[in-house]
Amino acid sequence: MKCILALLLVFSYNAIALAQSKPLAAQLNKHKASRYVMKYYFEDTPDITLWNRVVSRLTTDSGKFYMLDYDAKNPDHLLSSSFYDEVGMPIVTENAKDFMKVFPDRIRLSFMGKDTTVFMNGTALRNSTLLWFWKYQPKKGEEVVVGGIRRNFMTKKIDHVQVSYVYLGKERIQVMGKSGRYHVLRSRQLNGDPTVYDDVWYDKKGMMVKEKHVVGKKPPRFGVLTKIIE
Repeated sequence: MKCILALLLVFSYNAIALAQSKPLAAQLNKHKASRYVMKYYFEDTPDITLWNRVVSRLTTDSGKFYMLDYDAKNPDHLLSSSFYDEVGMPIVTENAKDFMKVFPDRIRLSFMGKDTTVFMNGTALRNSTLLWFWKYQPKKGEEVVVGGIRRNFMTKKIDHVQVSYVYLGKERIQVMGKSGRYHVLRSRQLNGDPTVYDDVWYDKKGMMVKEKHVVGKKPPRFGVLTKIIE
């Protein structure tokens, strides 16, 4: 198993290098990967744009796939890249400051040049919801619990977390001025504040078209699809 993962890691490095050696937009066009442009704002100030985000999924011939984020103002500037196997198991995740490699029994993190190894069951990080709606159709009420880690800047330690994802079914909403029925997925951290959660709406391709981040009684933050670049 370790040898297989090592090979996958080598493949992912080469693929990331390829994506960064040429204009990213050209790479996405070559692989016919649609790019979804999202606008973020608070509910009480919808005219003030917090930021724009562009997301895309690039699928390889073997079934493995990337989830990509890049700068809305510069489509050639890759902000982050996460590489997954066919069942939603992360292999490599990186951005300008972080780099993470997943092994069967540990996770290696690199942050600002400092390496940290966290010993845990790497398979707990598998997120099968990344396959929902485009490879697999969940039943209403279906739940998946995904493990994860995060840096605790207060204690300067690595915390283990678990996030619950529940499929709420379909809901009719307006997307880019048109009414349609979209899949709704709710996520929240287990053993965390129950008033903090995220609702995300997906199309039949499994791509996000709307996002709602709720923190107690504060005005929620929304992300809405404004454009699809085919």
